[in-house]
Amino acid sequence: MPSAYAVLNNPPPVHTYQPGSWGPAAADQSGKEGSFLICSFWLVSALAGVGEVARARHLMEKLLTIGSPLGLYAEEFEPTTARHVGNFPQAFSHLARIEAAEKIILTERLKEFA
Repeated sequence: MPSAYAVLNNPPPVHTYQPGSWGPAAADQSGKEGSFLICSFWLVSALAGVGEVARARHLMEKLLTIGSPLGLYAEEFEPTTARHVGNFPQAFSHLARIEAAEKIILTERLKEFA
């Protein structure tokens, strides 16, 4: 998990593969693809699930700043242009956002009882 966090989350949001390596964008030779927001929220959930609550909360706070003015998220986000790309709004991104928030809250509450 730490290596995935370091490699794919630079800069946030999370890339589906390391830029410059193999991946879906390599097939079209453009080398450009937005960061899939569902993957970013999944990383938040995974970090919280393994007890890395501070990292999870930090990433979640960054992700909350990139929502649209209405708090909506697209399928992808292009960090260099700060634009949402792909399907907008994307239900899966929102479901993953809710799950990530729940995972952080649950993990913090469970620590209170430990």
